Amino acid sequence: MRRALLSVSDKTGLIDFARGLAANANTRPEWVVESFDLFIWEDWMNPIGKVVGLPYTFQAGDSFFGVVQDLVKPFGQSVRLYQQDLMLYEPPNEPIEFLFCDAMKTWDLAGKIVKSFFPLLIEGTSYLVQQDFAYHHPIVATNHLIMWYLRDHFEFVHHVPGSCSVLFFCRKKLEASQLGMFAPEFFTPDMIEAAYEYSLGCVSADLKVALRVAKLGLLLERGLDSEACRESEVITSGNAKPSATMLADLRPILESRRGTAGAMTEKLDRIASLLQIGP
Repeated sequence: MRRALLSVSDKTGLIDFARGLAANANTRPEWVVESFDLFIWEDWMNPIGKVVGLPYTFQAGDSFFGVVQDLVKPFGQSVRLYQQDLMLYEPPNEPIEFLFCDAMKTWDLAGKIVKSFFPLLIEGTSYLVQQDFAYHHPIVATNHLIMWYLRDHFEFVHHVPGSCSVLFFCRKKLEASQLGMFAPEFFTPDMIEAAYEYSLGCVSADLKVALRVAKLGLLLERGLDSEACRESEVITSGNAKPSATMLADLRPILESRRGTAGAMTEKLDRIASLLQIGP
């Protein structure tokens, strides 16, 4: 059985995949879309729900599993939902033809997904989407560093216009035995630089600044202040400027770094001044 496997938090993506499978004239009965999620509402989901016009109201901690079940009922057995903590899940040894990742937002979880699911992708056949690749927050640095590290296995194909999603093709099979658990400390400053040069080539011109802001946030989190200062200079010298949202998300990262830097804040002050990020 070949599977399309999704790790998604939004119902729109899941339903779009289900519709695509139903409309595909080459679909076979054994082909399924599997979706993994905790299906537990969190406060950060509230503004997203408003933007997409979600016709439901949830409080933090509420389960929305039943709602999603109702939404996918028209697609029958072609869609399977799993209310599952991926850190505790071991997938069956079955090939995955299409993997959609919207969960690699911590290093532990990113490493678990890579080790558990990536080896199930089919060499020369499977595609992988990193849904958050062109997002500006360093929470998705996992995408940039890991996909660069695995670049011999995955070929960049396409940045989906108007989105953060980037498509890769599996050209060389991964073996689970070859993979350790990734951590930010594994990546040296030189590796970070190389990873972002590669990643910048995977996104359209209008979102390159988003990747640079993600890189800057990662450098600050790692305490690489000299490198962060240089990246700030690159960002401010470019034609595309960071949005107000990007700067707002950088502010707490910068302030956290100030809180641990003691008196050594000259470079941090320079970053704040370049980006006009006030206290």
